[in-house]
Amino acid sequence: MTKYTIAERQELKCKLTDEKYFEKDLQLFAKLYPHHVINDECKRANKMNKAGLHSRMLYILLTRATEEQIVANRRQKRSERATPRDIANRLHRIAAACGENVKLFLNTRKPDC
Repeated sequence: MTKYTIAERQELKCKLTDEKYFEKDLQLFAKLYPHHVINDECKRANKMNKAGLHSRMLYILLTRATEEQIVANRRQKRSERATPRDIANRLHRIAAACGENVKLFLNTRKPDC
């Protein structure tokens, strides 16, 4: 738990508020505050209330996270997750390259994704 004063949190909130980092900050917020009301509000965020929600979220986030942790979280790259279609296509290519026995073993069929 960080020990920022109210004035420091207000200053950091203004410094860190940037719309392009809304989603990254929301991920960190949801990890630290999984049952907070703002999580639900942020899911329904629109252009009109996004800046205000982001500001509120950062102010609360600064009670548990440091400025450095927030910036480090923003810099983390999103891990690329394969879609079911990508996985099916890879399996189909492997089966085609390895022959009929592998096709029977894997029982692959190109899905209608």
